[in-house]
Amino acid sequence: MGEPQYRLEGIVRTRTEELEDFEGPLDLILFLLSKNKIEIQDIPGYTPLVHDTGLMKLAEEAFRQVCPGEELEVSEVVSAGCSDMGDLSAIMPVVHPYAKGAKGKGHGADYHIDNPMTACVGSAKMQLAMLNILLRDDAARAKKVIAEFKPEFASKKEYFEFLDSLACS
Repeated sequence: MGEPQYRLEGIVRTRTEELEDFEGPLDLILFLLSKNKIEIQDIPGYTPLVHDTGLMKLAEEAFRQVCPGEELEVSEVVSAGCSDMGDLSAIMPVVHPYAKGAKGKGHGADYHIDNPMTACVGSAKMQLAMLNILLRDDAARAKKVIAEFKPEFASKKEYFEFLDSLACS
């Protein structure tokens, strides 16, 4: 089968210039796809992002060092957003902090950095503060985070075996 004309990833995108990208209800998308030869490959991906509690506390500590007196929003919501961080969080401790300074819909055409000092410089300062906390005192905090982490899967091998068991062929 040749290269598909459309690809369904939440929205349908065209490979040819004469056809426009389409974003609409799933039933209409499937109707459009049914008018063409389609090949469906159903594979799992992007497990939910689960922030490590120890790294969340560490990120908050770093934020307070870098931005004293600033308001911090902490969310413990488990996210299923499209990011490899969820996959990583299934086998190792992770945290995915966000910095302010951008406007628009994430991944949208209107998304842009509105405040480079906050979004870029502030974010870099916080990441360096986190690194400092993790590595000082012979990496005592990093060792503590690793020791206290309880992974969903014991190894990468176990994780990939689980994903393979979900894949449809």
